[in-house]
Amino acid sequence: MRKLATGVSTIFHPVFLPFLACYWLINQDVFFLREDLKPLVTQSIFIVSLAIPLISVFILKQMGVVSSIRIPNVKERRIPYYITFLSFLLLGLFFRNSVYIPSELSMIFISCALSVLILIGLIPITKASAHMACMGGIIGALYVFTVYLNYTFFFPIIILFILAGFVGWSRLVLKAHSHEQLLVGFIIGFSTQFLGYIFYNRINALLDIITF
Repeated sequence: MRKLATGVSTIFHPVFLPFLACYWLINQDVFFLREDLKPLVTQSIFIVSLAIPLISVFILKQMGVVSSIRIPNVKERRIPYYITFLSFLLLGLFFRNSVYIPSELSMIFISCALSVLILIGLIPITKASAHMACMGGIIGALYVFTVYLNYTFFFPIIILFILAGFVGWSRLVLKAHSHEQLLVGFIIGFSTQFLGYIFYNRINALLDIITF
């Protein structure tokens, strides 16, 4: 049972899911994105959301900053989280400033950056689940697309809820989190995507002031 839980936890690790989810979205043709730009956008997401965070963890492990690449110690997660936060934020801003890239992608990554920032803020209080934050974020993004942007993702949302249940189960079996930490993580991921859409125009206006 523990081996199965380890496999589920690894497959649905938060370092992989943002890229895989965006890769799926891009190839579902749900965005108005030119065909010749798809490889560039996909490569950008791969490098920033997966390669940089993953490589940084290995480097931090070699430097002795983290004791394991799984980072079970919540206090050791601060630096990797900051790297991930900056990666997501910069990618979101890059997409935002390109007239050829759909605003939905910018919204997703700016919201992801916000969720990581909240996880950082909660480190002294609780070990909120990054796995569930990622699952909640994907479900939240698809919920926004379905309810507010007239996409049809009802079936994928149902599948993702089931998968989120398996991910939560795996984290409990591995004794990585409590039920409360799993719930907090899911709420963070879902709510940041939802609120990211609701306040996207205001966030844009604030970013215009900051980057002016």
